[in-house]
Amino acid sequence: MSTPLRTWGTVNLAVDPAQRIPELLEEVALADQVELGSDTQPGSVIYPQPHHQETRIMTQALTVEIWSDLICPWCWIGKRRFERALAELPQRDYVEIVHRSFRLMPGASPRVAREVLLQRLSSAQQVTAMLDHVEGEAAKEGLTYHLVDTLTGDTLDAHRLVKHATTQGLQEQAVERFYRANFSERASLFDRTSLLRLAAEIGLEPDTCAAVLNGNTYTAEVDEDLRVARALGDNGVPFFRIAGRQTLSGAQPSSAFLTALQQAWDARPQEVASMATGEVCGSDGCIISAQTQEN
Repeated sequence: MSTPLRTWGTVNLAVDPAQRIPELLEEVALADQVELGSDTQPGSVIYPQPHHQETRIMTQALTVEIWSDLICPWCWIGKRRFERALAELPQRDYVEIVHRSFRLMPGASPRVAREVLLQRLSSAQQVTAMLDHVEGEAAKEGLTYHLVDTLTGDTLDAHRLVKHATTQGLQEQAVERFYRANFSERASLFDRTSLLRLAAEIGLEPDTCAAVLNGNTYTAEVDEDLRVARALGDNGVPFFRIAGRQTLSGAQPSSAFLTALQQAWDARPQEVASMATGEVCGSDGCIISAQTQEN
């Protein structure tokens, strides 16, 4: 029997059983400036320059929002596949990535992922086969996964630190460091000492990070990300929204991401700026209009 297809936006995603890991986890928890030349002497002849109108096409950035949870194994895989597609996009330098938070297990205490999956699946053999499959897919993307000992739980604090890192220009570094710590190094994203160590490694100031964790800073922003995802009908991650319109769900093949990116780029509006030039002086002289000359 063929695998059923789930339609999300304009993209079909084949539902592989191993891709249900995030769902299973959630079920358990519920202007330029120009100066005059210094060599201009008094009495120098200043030649008139013609009026002209200049039209410029303003390149508008393409924003891609990525909802993910740092304990979701498909999220890092999906991120890598997206990045491979982005590298092939000719306009990649005009694409802005915004990472959005998604908590698969809000309020849940840390637990070993294998134990959580055993609650939902029929046998230990099925859990092992699922984890082996995901590790194999990760390896294809150059990622090392050790899922047997991976912890799950509420990632609120880790997401709050990512929000803080974003204000410091370190969004990408924070996301990558937390993924690697969780899936490759068996490091905890739930222990504050561990989180502070990881944050310091990417250049975040420890005392400031400690203050974030000790309070409620960025909690509202994390909650808002989840609210927006729910409003879009998203119940799982990874989830991508391109240019505020086109959405893709799941760790799609790179080809699907590339197609979506190119379509979004081609469909984006262009801003045309028309600049009328009047009387100005520059290093090459001064513009004198016909009317001024007649007077």
